[in-house]
Amino acid sequence: MPEAASERALVPRVPILAYHAVGNGPAPLSMPPDRFRDHLQSLRDGGWRTLSLAELLAGHARGGWPARTIVLTFDDGFAHLEAGAWPEVVRRGFTAILFAVSGHLGGHSDWPGWPPAVEPLRMMDPHALRDAADAGIEIGAHSVSHPRLSRLTPEQAEREIVDSQAQLEDAVGRPVRSFAYPFGDAPPAAVDVVARRFDAGFGIGLTFATPRSRPAVIARIDAHYLRGRPRLTGLDRLPARGWLAIRAVARRVKHSGLSGNRV
Repeated sequence: MPEAASERALVPRVPILAYHAVGNGPAPLSMPPDRFRDHLQSLRDGGWRTLSLAELLAGHARGGWPARTIVLTFDDGFAHLEAGAWPEVVRRGFTAILFAVSGHLGGHSDWPGWPPAVEPLRMMDPHALRDAADAGIEIGAHSVSHPRLSRLTPEQAEREIVDSQAQLEDAVGRPVRSFAYPFGDAPPAAVDVVARRFDAGFGIGLTFATPRSRPAVIARIDAHYLRGRPRLTGLDRLPARGWLAIRAVARRVKHSGLSGNRV
């Protein structure tokens, strides 16, 4: 009976937030630090709990997740996150997944497609990456050089994916089980590689993950679209879900046929 009650308590969707930089830089790359803290504190005050990758996938297999659970993710691996984001995450009892660009560890974000008007940011080095992992931040892969995978041959895309996993596992000394597609660009050949090599792959968008999500290309909510919302307590409620759905349609229309400069 308790098990049946627990199963009934599961909800069929989970928000996965995707942040990039946390600082006072330009949108859509940067989330202002005060707004980032607002997001975390409102989640904490609202009784939300973060899920690890394993918990996310267990819920996917089970057909649902406990209410008010969420996944926090960060793309790229900017050095400033070590001081400006991880302490805020960890002190609230949360965890997160960091998707790092393995070929730029200790360097800068000067990859093709970086916004030309924005000074490249310094990236975490292997030591900082290990420190993040020791603090409970899970490390995922985000390619070697942050290309648009659809612009590469299937062989080149496979090397970007496979080599990033190997390089990051060498850097942190532990398995790297998830991958985030640069620019959210997930061509079929790349998705097939991720399905073979990783437990999960993550795209970008404005939709919730559900038990019907394909594990190799799970949807995330681009946190840029939440900059105007200081409180995320009601993210699981119908008005917020409806607002995100409307924004998702507008986003698809806006970016239809455009390459953009999202990171």
